[in-house]
Amino acid sequence: MEEVGGSNPPRSTKLLLCYNPGMEELIAVEQLIIQAKSKGVNFGKGDPYNRLRYYTKMGWLPNMKRKKGERGAAKGHYPVWALSRLILIEKLKDEGLQNSEIARKLATQSGLVGLRALFVSPEVRTRLVLYSSFVLLLAILGISFGCSGELWFHTAALAVGIVATCIFSLKIVFNEY
Repeated sequence: MEEVGGSNPPRSTKLLLCYNPGMEELIAVEQLIIQAKSKGVNFGKGDPYNRLRYYTKMGWLPNMKRKKGERGAAKGHYPVWALSRLILIEKLKDEGLQNSEIARKLATQSGLVGLRALFVSPEVRTRLVLYSSFVLLLAILGISFGCSGELWFHTAALAVGIVATCIFSLKIVFNEY
């Protein structure tokens, strides 16, 4: 299939730093609706397409991408992750949350996804280890060259703080805390 329209990052996931529109797996709108209904998503009395458009307008779903089908006609597609987003929206609506509260929850979830993606990146992990090691090296050099008093205390505190922050951040991101 050939992409027809442009590709914009999902509105509610702009924090997702590793967003790569060329690598997304897509699902046809018809299939998305069928799968969502089978998983308990209630599109209401109206047309499910209108509900998807409304969620897109609210920024809860990304813009639909148009791709040429086998017969040449352009068809709408969403990223595969839109199905889990629809299920989450349905769950939040069932809990009685207002639209503003749902938007806030979705933005928080998207931010965590972006943060997790950031820490999964080998480059970021390497930098965290490198910076932490550098600060620890400064602390060790301070001890070796007779750094004493307040300077030593502040250097050691900085080193411990950076290492602790990195470890704590990674534990939160990977749900280990």
